[in-house]
Amino acid sequence: MEEIKQGYKQTDIGVIPEDWEVKPIGKLGLFSKGNGISRAESNTGIIPCVRYGEIYTTHDNYIKKFYSFISREVANRAKKLKVGDVLFTASGETKEDIGKNVAFIDNIEAYAGGDIIILSPKNADSLFLGYLFNAPYVVTQKANKGQGDAVVHITKDSLRDIVIAIPESISEQTAIATALSDTDALIAALDKKIAKKQQIKQGAMQQLLTGKKRLPGFSGEWVEKKLGDICELKNGYAFKSDTYALAGKFYILTIANVQNGFLEIKNCNKIIDIPFDIQEHQKLEPGDLLISMTGNVGRICFVDSKNCLLNQRVGKLLPTNINEKFLYHILRHPNFINAMILKSHGGAQANLSKSEIESFDLIIPVDKREQTAIAQILTDMDNEIAQLQRERDKYREIKAGMMQVLLTGRVRLV
Repeated sequence: MEEIKQGYKQTDIGVIPEDWEVKPIGKLGLFSKGNGISRAESNTGIIPCVRYGEIYTTHDNYIKKFYSFISREVANRAKKLKVGDVLFTASGETKEDIGKNVAFIDNIEAYAGGDIIILSPKNADSLFLGYLFNAPYVVTQKANKGQGDAVVHITKDSLRDIVIAIPESISEQTAIATALSDTDALIAALDKKIAKKQQIKQGAMQQLLTGKKRLPGFSGEWVEKKLGDICELKNGYAFKSDTYALAGKFYILTIANVQNGFLEIKNCNKIIDIPFDIQEHQKLEPGDLLISMTGNVGRICFVDSKNCLLNQRVGKLLPTNINEKFLYHILRHPNFINAMILKSHGGAQANLSKSEIESFDLIIPVDKREQTAIAQILTDMDNEIAQLQRERDKYREIKAGMMQVLLTGRVRLV
């Protein structure tokens, strides 16, 4: 049995500081419910409101901005929020997500729609509660209390019984909330910077890949081509699922692995031995250019890992008379993706044929040096964005670790 450190105690929900309490959420305040605000009513005025679906899609831990606004007439029959209220989703699609919550911390007039359960706490820091009620051990309890399959529900009574560990000191609650919200602010700032860089890159693509803006030193001709004129499309191999092996060395790249601009191999099927009849082009190398031909058609990415094999319905593009990175950026342009969606056919899943992809019309500079210069500018922009995304993801991991230790008292701030 693990030794309990001095200043800590063993409880039903784990080891916590001696000056923390274990109590059900119902002991923190009073519960009430929001009133129905329909989608049609959510943009009828200027008074802020929260609808339960927005808690899932646009809010995390506390409300930073509003996305729906109602008229005075709608507000008169809706549930008015008080500063410090914590809002829980009462229905959802999965038990893992049910009861997601956000704290309302602004001193403004705002309202809550239906399928929202509201806790009005007393003698607690609401921002801290916004984080605490989304802590993993609380989420697990909410999931266990969710009812239903196709649509999952949770009740006020179920939320009342959920047990949490909480500092007796309001100042400690506030210190924890401040540390977490400061990290959130840093992540939000990076998100904003990434969005701005992405917008700048989209503008650069629109200018540089169409010839509307020429780089200094280049004035040569641009010509119209079919995609099939400048590259060859090769199809993948039909692997058999009974050959898949967890201990396999070779990754089978499917349409699910080809994302928009990057390769995702975390959830890749693997095999131990390469089939004897596989073709050479189906043995992939880092730098190979792939396209999805089924489902989310027209997605493009480079292979960036070794020991990868090309599955059916993933195409490999072999440039024959064009700079490969320039081609990549042309195919990442929204014009190409939209064209592939329009060309696709099929019922439940969209499909593209080899000829439909190769018939795409594009315009390119004849001078390969200009292709290379354009590609370099756009690649540098991609690298800058990727660096910012890595930095943001690092802080997201840091925040997850902070929640784990701060919301259980393993690390103290006061």
